Amino acid sequence: MAGAALAVACAGLLAVARVQAQPKVDAAALYKTHCQLCHGANGTSPMKNASFTDAQWLRGSSLAEVQATIRNGVKGTVMMGFGAKLSAAEVEALARHVRSFDKTLK
Repeated sequence: MAGAALAVACAGLLAVARVQAQPKVDAAALYKTHCQLCHGANGTSPMKNASFTDAQWLRGSSLAEVQATIRNGVKGTVMMGFGAKLSAAEVEALARHVRSFDKTLK
């Protein structure tokens, strides 16, 4: 029994170490690299349907909806998908960053 408890404790410590070892995602840098050209430095794009500050979210404003838009893009528009270029953690961080431009969202 003591051996099993020790194994469980070690597995838990390894899981915590893996989570802590993951580098923090720099969402602002990702935004600058992949989004700023079209959406503007502060999310105030002059392009139609591309501003994040006007509370006009055509594909939905929830975290999950924004992540889906970043991952998959929007067919028939210039918004390309980044699912093949960014990790899930990067997509989530970027979605949180983009949503932060809209002060009406919580």
